Amino acid sequence: MSYRERCPALALLVALVAAYGGWIVWVVANNQALDYMVYFLSGAAYAHGESPYTMAKPSWRALAAGLHISHFAWPYRYPPYTAALFRVLQPLGVQPVLVGWLVVNAVALIVAAWVVAQALGGGRRVAVSLALLLALGPAFDTLMFGQINGLLLLVLALAFWSLQRSRERLGGAALALGTAIKVTPAVLLAWLAFRGRWRAVGAAGAALVLLSLAALPFVGLQGFVDYWRHGLDLARPDLVITGATNVSFVGAMGRLLPHHLDLARTLGRALAAAVVVVTVALCCPWGRRARDARLVPLEFSLIVAALPLLPPFTWFHQLVTLLIPMVVVWTWVGEGQGWAAPPWFSRASFVTIFAVAVWAACARQLWWERRAALGAGRPPQRVAKAGSV
Repeated sequence: MSYRERCPALALLVALVAAYGGWIVWVVANNQALDYMVYFLSGAAYAHGESPYTMAKPSWRALAAGLHISHFAWPYRYPPYTAALFRVLQPLGVQPVLVGWLVVNAVALIVAAWVVAQALGGGRRVAVSLALLLALGPAFDTLMFGQINGLLLLVLALAFWSLQRSRERLGGAALALGTAIKVTPAVLLAWLAFRGRWRAVGAAGAALVLLSLAALPFVGLQGFVDYWRHGLDLARPDLVITGATNVSFVGAMGRLLPHHLDLARTLGRALAAAVVVVTVALCCPWGRRARDARLVPLEFSLIVAALPLLPPFTWFHQLVTLLIPMVVVWTWVGEGQGWAAPPWFSRASFVTIFAVAVWAACARQLWWERRAALGAGRPPQRVAKAGSV
């Protein structure tokens, strides 16, 4: 990395540290970290010999009151691994763990941006990645709610870097950890199996077994059984949430058709199905260059970009993972491109349009690369190798 590349990267790093530091102070002072409180309460429930998955709302409120927690949600429907972690952290207390949790996630966001840039060759891409992170609203939303997305982005970035360098086992283990955090990265494990990267898949399976064994002393086997029984409730497949922070197609259609929610649900599911079909088609082998390793970053990014659009609801803070496809698309086309929405439409669905735009940019580039690979033996558009400027 040259001096001219290092200076803007360092300036952006200072800006990120200052922005996140000030934001964390505000979040703690104003008791905003709602999701963190849910995590902490799940650990407290296990510490009291109860299951956070089956606790009635009055019991949950009583538990919160005993810990002097006033801003929280019910019920807990996340994977048991997070509850196991917070069971371990119980003796440290609510506020000290909150500060540490926010700092760890802020650092994870910044490190993830650096790792993604390094996976694509480093150089000026470091500054681009840090700049995109600084402008990415979902990152601030993640910290405001005390969400775990910073760690999720970091493990996805590590998996992305590992797969770029054929570090199969490390990439698979990182995706296993991502699956333990949020479940949806399991789709990337299916993609790895489809690509025949069995060492990564095997490492992911082994890592999930080890993570489960590590969690057992804190949540017990019943914790996994309860999650299996109640975890799907988090998806609420028949519900149409029309709030502005719901990014998914179902949410967007619900905002556009608030008086016809059955139709909105049907249209949202149809759009999600179309995205799945296009994503699978673009990730399928085309011709003799079926296993072209050069296209791994685009395929990885296309899947990551598609995931927020598919469930019944995806909250705005979850779009922080779009940092990876955004940096990848910028690297491929050589310039960052903005996508504007008409003002009259932004009220209804801007966040969904943003997610669709990132997915569509990945889809377009992967389609172009596949098509170019079939024509006249012409090499596809050049992308800098790792370590180049």
